Amino acid sequence: MEKSKKLVNLLSTLTLIFIILYLNIYTIYLTIGCGMYQNVSYVLFLFGMISLILYVVYKIINKEKAKLKDVIILLLILCGAISSLFAINPYVSIFGSFGRYEGLLVIISYYMFFLLATTIPLKYKKIIMYIFIFTGIIEVLIGNIQFFKIGKIFNYDRTYNLIINGKYATGTMGNQNFYSSYVLMCLLFSFGGIFKSSKIYKINYLCLTIFFMYGLFIGNTLGCILTFILLGGIILIKNINKSNYKKFILFLVLICILFSSFIFLFDKKLNFKKNMINNINEVGEILKGNINDSTGTGRIYIWRKSLSMSYKHILTGIGIDNLIYIDSGKCIKGLKATCFDKAHNEYIQKYVTEGIFSILIYLFLIGYVLKKCNKETHYQIYLVVLSYIIQSTFNISVITVAPIFYIVLGFLGGRHEEDIICS
Repeated sequence: MEKSKKLVNLLSTLTLIFIILYLNIYTIYLTIGCGMYQNVSYVLFLFGMISLILYVVYKIINKEKAKLKDVIILLLILCGAISSLFAINPYVSIFGSFGRYEGLLVIISYYMFFLLATTIPLKYKKIIMYIFIFTGIIEVLIGNIQFFKIGKIFNYDRTYNLIINGKYATGTMGNQNFYSSYVLMCLLFSFGGIFKSSKIYKINYLCLTIFFMYGLFIGNTLGCILTFILLGGIILIKNINKSNYKKFILFLVLICILFSSFIFLFDKKLNFKKNMINNINEVGEILKGNINDSTGTGRIYIWRKSLSMSYKHILTGIGIDNLIYIDSGKCIKGLKATCFDKAHNEYIQKYVTEGIFSILIYLFLIGYVLKKCNKETHYQIYLVVLSYIIQSTFNISVITVAPIFYIVLGFLGGRHEEDIICS
């Protein structure tokens, strides 16, 4: 029986490692123009079903009864199925819209990754997270190539299909927002390691923190940068005590110097100071009640329109990935008559597309895991989850990043004899 348990743990770990590596390696293939995002959705669904099988086998071998997390996931799947049944476009709700492919089948896969991740022992969680950090390093290196428009790599010219026609880094994610979300999670894991790791590893985590801070800057996504500033400030304050406050002051000065250095070196390309001033002014206008279509790069407009046009579908939602069909097929049009297929806020997106019950259950799942988890044992993973939760207020869920979130959320929601996280 013990051998069977170890084998299932090993297979489960290898499955999650494959998912993380696949999302990073195959998207390189996508970046150079040789693949399709639709293939990513197929692979995720396949491994979602593999994850389900492994999870069921784990429950049987360990003679484990259904728990609250199982019931929550079942309810989320039920909400998604009902949403698809009553969707404006049921086909899109099941398989996802063109270019996104984040339909019900993929979302069910996310849930399966979460459940499987809850079965992983602590020693394997660390290995998986280190592999995730490795993929983050790859993203920043590719982002650096894009940011500085380095055409030839090993004397092979990939200017046309590797260097995206944009000002900032996108990594293999195809979008600076998605890239920044990925790097942000790596950054918070590294930043947390400075405070919770043994002395021998602190310098490694400090170097990784500086590296990922740089990666975040060249992505130039304000929401992710502000998330790091917010969480970073809270982490520093919470870790200050009378015995080592001088070290923390020095560390705070170091962080400020690094931020200032990045701004000084790259501001001509990033326009960070100008954008920051514009955003501060915009916040002031919002507080005064002066909101127009361009506020928040159009986000507030999208949120308002999404919520106002979905009142007829409060219970079931309009259908997963159906936002572009809202209001009887009329897309939400904002600046330059652009049609928006995502709400640019994951919580509004889930509410509008899957209904009120789905978003409430989803928020309950996150709240339950965060409340019950052992923050000391899983401090770095806890920060990764928090970083994603905060930045998702201004970002969208995509199949190249969201699976990582559900995996690390599952790491927080697990329970083992040698690694008791949730009571």
